[in-house]
Amino acid sequence: MEIKIKDAVASALKYMRELYEGQDIQDLMLEEVARAGDFWHITISFTRPAPARTVALQDVFKTVMGERVYKVVEINAMTGELIGLRITNG
Repeated sequence: MEIKIKDAVASALKYMRELYEGQDIQDLMLEEVARAGDFWHITISFTRPAPARTVALQDVFKTVMGERVYKVVEINAMTGELIGLRITNG
């Protein structure tokens, strides 16, 4: 039996929290969900603090707010298992 979209998103968020445990990630957000064959592709974003050495004017916002990172979590649509995780530009 296939897992529903809500369950796929819940699995993706759970895996992200587990994979980044102990790292300073904050503000997890669901960005996008797409079905491709037997897989759910779920884009999750989060922020992490920018390095303290950031001084360029264009990076001031990143220093204050942190860097937003986007990841695509691939979930097996039949089992809910994590298949892969990749970087995306959002």
